[in-house]
Amino acid sequence: MAKMGVRLTASGDGGQKMDTQVVKRADDRRDLKNSYVEYTAPAKGLARFFKREQKRGLIVNLSKGGVAFRTGEPLAEGTQLAVGLIFPGGKARVQAKIEVRWVREERKIGTITYTHVVGARFTEYSPEAWEQLNRVLREAQA
Repeated sequence: MAKMGVRLTASGDGGQKMDTQVVKRADDRRDLKNSYVEYTAPAKGLARFFKREQKRGLIVNLSKGGVAFRTGEPLAEGTQLAVGLIFPGGKARVQAKIEVRWVREERKIGTITYTHVVGARFTEYSPEAWEQLNRVLREAQA
């Protein structure tokens, strides 16, 4: 069953206004705890020829279509990343490719290092990764 939502966009005065575009969500999202996304931050210029730092983000929610996660850095919309999704107890590690669809900055509270929430859609994964992802989603539903 598709979920409906309204996309909010920033207005020129710093507020938010409703856009007439309706966002349809084909898949139910599952909130996950103690689950992470690992990725290598995209590099620019000469830095792309050197070893890049592995980053880790905290998964907010997950669906068959994509993932939302907290990270300590902004990622540009349209960025393509190869990621590893790590679930509690080491039950599964799913390798996939994602495309960043949106980024929201969050207010930093205390020592929390996650300052952005990223929404991304899956663009590629293996049949084995698909099975693992489905198993994790079924267990999160129970």
